[in-house]
Amino acid sequence: MSQLPALHFPETAISPTDCAASLLLFSSMHYFLAVEEDQEQENTALCQPITPAPLGDDLPRFKQLLAELKGNEGDFYQGQLSRMALDYMEHRDDDTVMAIVNSLAGTPQAKADKKKEQLWQARLLLKLAEIQRREHEVLGQELAALRNKEHELFQALKGDPALEEIYATINEQSPQQISVRIELLIKAWARLFLDGDPGDQWLISTNNDTAAAPLIEANEAITNQLPSRLLRLPLPYIDMVDFSEKRQQWQEALAPVLEKLAILLPELAHNGIQSSSLADLTQQAAEWTKVYNQHAIWPEPAQPINPKQCLPTPHLEIYLLGCPLPYLLGKLCNESLLPAPGPYSHTLLATISNRSSSCK
Repeated sequence: MSQLPALHFPETAISPTDCAASLLLFSSMHYFLAVEEDQEQENTALCQPITPAPLGDDLPRFKQLLAELKGNEGDFYQGQLSRMALDYMEHRDDDTVMAIVNSLAGTPQAKADKKKEQLWQARLLLKLAEIQRREHEVLGQELAALRNKEHELFQALKGDPALEEIYATINEQSPQQISVRIELLIKAWARLFLDGDPGDQWLISTNNDTAAAPLIEANEAITNQLPSRLLRLPLPYIDMVDFSEKRQQWQEALAPVLEKLAILLPELAHNGIQSSSLADLTQQAAEWTKVYNQHAIWPEPAQPINPKQCLPTPHLEIYLLGCPLPYLLGKLCNESLLPAPGPYSHTLLATISNRSSSCK
């Protein structure tokens, strides 16, 4: 089977559930850990952790800080503590991070250098966002149970058009996750990348195009050019029931395409677009779409209760950016001193697109 690993951003400590759609193309997903204590997290064949900037001797103090931040969580409801902490982190003064750390951890120390402050801030922001995401997932599981009851209610209301319309309107209103601004999360992730040792990375992946936008803007600022979209591959609606087995069936059906892309994409990261590149990619995208149209691996999703709604088809989109990943991240972090160039002159950026489609 072809090997085409990607690096997930900007979330830390992810699982196959978090990147299931992207794993239909990629052989595995690497991801960052904010601190090395999380090495205890399960290391699966599909999701493999990297700790780019370990804390070392400062790890106990960081753990104590997190304990202080979470120590009174029983006084708050469903994540209020982490939201308050995240909000404070977003609006803090740049020179106060280590003062907060020393105060909460109870270990006053001399003023740290700027880089150390930035790394502490990045780790703390990423870790708090991770905690908040887990809290939201627990809430989501509870809401899923309620959805089942709502479905039973809707079945009972069938036959009365007025009641059906009222129920459909209510059902469209779902709670939104209140989270740290994506720009700050990406900068924190970039700080770990730049100040750590993540290895030569040229293919990065995110679940939404909102997270992709800052990197695309940085690319334009450096190169004065728009990125080139290389691929737009339709994706099925995925459930996690027997995911490993279904994914294996999917990749077996697409084996020739995956083998070819595992050759084409690294070449593009090395050399950029060549004379035959776009034609080769178009051919592989056509073969992917052919298998997508014929597949029966994942069932079709339930249609919206409101007949005016229409489910969009998710797509995995891959863009070619005109400079190496450290340069893009350095631009986001306003770094003047960047790492020496690696073997890759370009960055490939993968994102999941869920653009709305019109109902027929």
